[in-house]
Amino acid sequence: MAIDWIGFAYAALLAVGGVVGYTRKGSKISLAAGLTFGSVAGYGAYCVTRDPKNVKISLCKCFTPVKKKKKEVTEVPVIESCDHV
Repeated sequence: MAIDWIGFAYAALLAVGGVVGYTRKGSKISLAAGLTFGSVAGYGAYCVTRDPKNVKISLCKCFTPVKKKKKEVTEVPVIESCDHV
């Protein structure tokens, strides 16, 4: 039984990326997505380690679409000049 080191490393990178995104920018979405997808990838690596033909979870994780919402700017803020310098 061979251990899927690449799958476990990928799962760890996803989780660490989520934690780093949270600590740097305070992004709770990044933390949730990193931990969720890292857990799913880790479970997929575990399944592949137990049975090398069982790649369903890993493939579903790879092809899961992630939608990113764009913030629309409706008003442009006006910057006033500083004359008191």
